[in-house]
Amino acid sequence: MELETNEKVLAMYRAVWSLIDEGCDIYRLKVSDITERAGIGKGTAYEYFRSKEELLERAVRYDSLLQYRRLCEGLENQQTLKGCVNSVFDWMEENLRRRRIAIQFMKMGREHRKIQDEEDMPCMGKDKGHMLEEFRHLLKDMVDKGRRENCISPDIPDQYACLELLGRFMEFYFYLFFEKAEDCEEIRKTKDFLYGNIIKSLL
Repeated sequence: MELETNEKVLAMYRAVWSLIDEGCDIYRLKVSDITERAGIGKGTAYEYFRSKEELLERAVRYDSLLQYRRLCEGLENQQTLKGCVNSVFDWMEENLRRRRIAIQFMKMGREHRKIQDEEDMPCMGKDKGHMLEEFRHLLKDMVDKGRRENCISPDIPDQYACLELLGRFMEFYFYLFFEKAEDCEEIRKTKDFLYGNIIKSLL
């Protein structure tokens, strides 16, 4: 999967997130606000995007791919199952605010037409469908590391082990999202608790 490289487009993506981070209402956000923040002319935006909605959707898609790349890079440096699990937990915690914003974008997207022309989405391109397969590979790699450490019983199938990991990651996400957890010590204890449950289930 290839990331966007056009500097003007990237400037607009960064401008979108900067404005949203500052509390701008996405329903009132104008193309001129985005291009002014990006330091380019308003007309330039329409050289790359058909509408404000398309610009916003692509900004979300680009950011999702960028954050996924960062997750992969973090996992590459881990040699143990616990290191991998904590790396995913840390990534989820770091990105929670951005994910909440993305939900606002998705809600807005339902009110507008769905963009059909996937050929015109450089941030995702033809490789969009590969992300799920790559994530499955990441889970399998974690399982392999766990087996080498004897943290996972040889009697447990890979598919079950992958589902167990995925389930604990979802638990952590819901914990962060619904509990609005901010206390660092409480979050650390939750990570340890969930990892302990992983080991109990897979041994």
